[in-house]
Amino acid sequence: MDKEDEEGILAGLREAVDDIKARRAAKVKAIRAKTQLSQPAFAARYHLSVRTVQNWESGKSIDGVGQTLLKLIDRDPSLVDKMLNGPA
Repeated sequence: MDKEDEEGILAGLREAVDDIKARRAAKVKAIRAKTQLSQPAFAARYHLSVRTVQNWESGKSIDGVGQTLLKLIDRDPSLVDKMLNGPA
């Protein structure tokens, strides 16, 4: 394998990583859009920092707990709100 092949492989890997980040960011944004909340309001309602929400929406990695919370919010945002904050 020559240098040109290696550079092509690296470029492909970078593109794949960028695609994964873009899909992750879009998924988090869609979940937040479902709640009709701004980033600060979403963070406050679900006991997250605004920086965490911003990081997730920029495609940064999400730990297992964050992934679980997002899945629950996606499935039933009002139920998660009630579980975390009590009845409205």
